[in-house]
Amino acid sequence: MVNGRYERSVFGRILFSFLLVFMLLVPYGEVLANSAPINQPEPTGVLIPKKDTPIIVQEEKLQFVLQDGFAPAEVTVEYTFYNPTNEVVEEILAFPFHSFGNGENIQISIDGELLSDEMIEIEQERERYEDFLKEFGANGYTYIDPITGSKNKDWKNYDMIELSTIATFPVIFPPASKVIVRLQYKQSFGMDDHQYINDVYIYEYLLQPATVWKEFHNLSINILVPKDSYFASNLNFTINNHLVPSSKTFDKNKYDIYSATYATLPDENLTFSYMSKKGLIGNIVDKSSYDFIAFLFLFFIATLLLLLVVYLMTRVNKWWIHWLIGPIASVFSVSFIVLFTYLIFVELFPIFANGEWLGGYGFIITYLLLVLYIAIMYFPYVFIALFIKKRRNK
Repeated sequence: MVNGRYERSVFGRILFSFLLVFMLLVPYGEVLANSAPINQPEPTGVLIPKKDTPIIVQEEKLQFVLQDGFAPAEVTVEYTFYNPTNEVVEEILAFPFHSFGNGENIQISIDGELLSDEMIEIEQERERYEDFLKEFGANGYTYIDPITGSKNKDWKNYDMIELSTIATFPVIFPPASKVIVRLQYKQSFGMDDHQYINDVYIYEYLLQPATVWKEFHNLSINILVPKDSYFASNLNFTINNHLVPSSKTFDKNKYDIYSATYATLPDENLTFSYMSKKGLIGNIVDKSSYDFIAFLFLFFIATLLLLLVVYLMTRVNKWWIHWLIGPIASVFSVSFIVLFTYLIFVELFPIFANGEWLGGYGFIITYLLLVLYIAIMYFPYVFIALFIKKRRNK
């Protein structure tokens, strides 16, 4: 009876020592965790004339089809222009954009007729648009958190937009007539892979420079977001899944459609972000929680295996096995088995691979922490096990 109580108290001491060492090691791991700033999106959008113009924008239709994962958005923008004068107006229109992959991968059509590559000039010079670029740079960029909806306006985008590709092309506006210009391209994205367990994809589209047109009316925006995603924007969107977007890749079972309409231009450029909910445990989105669970799992398995090794070592009445072979066997066998078990764990629950700590170089440090933990805990465990064995043999 006494031995039973004593063994339970010994088990309590072992558990306490595990928790003590674990609590000492986990903060150390979190301090070493990788951190990175947000990769800002590359701003695109808005057709602008090279000079003052009498042309009116009667309508702009803008559509984004977002892809699930690391892929560009399919963007379609359609302008309906109207020439209110009695004369033919010839304009050179410019469209700044950052296309995904091939910088010249953009399709432009006028009244349904696709422009040839020869009619589209890709400009690298910025002098003609210097005022426009500076004006936008002064406005800066607003990051919208897809979880909280909070805004951060600390960034300036002048340097980013200076690197934009600018597609220019001629358009002839007949007197008292409408002209429809349609552009299609794949837009790259910014990304925040630091704040939450899943990556946040960030997009931006320029609207404000459209004020250079004589008048601007009727803006409609549709954003097709993969289902089971967090989404937020600086503009007011509502879900309208009854819409039928103009997209070959559209599948109503895969997307939620966020729509917004404005009679005139809004006061801000369009920025939005989204994050997938796939793999989340409940509503937990912060990386530290997943790192804590992973650490707890690793060191719990390590403790069980270490106790097993200690039990096997103490069954042999050889001091050199207890104090020489045992530590070496424990350090290498237990640490490797634990990491292998963790790889299986990540295969079953892939989201843990996104952790700030174990998702990066911290995995190497974690192995070293396991070695340190096993080396520290082996000797008191062996001492306690031998003490219990000695008392039983009395």
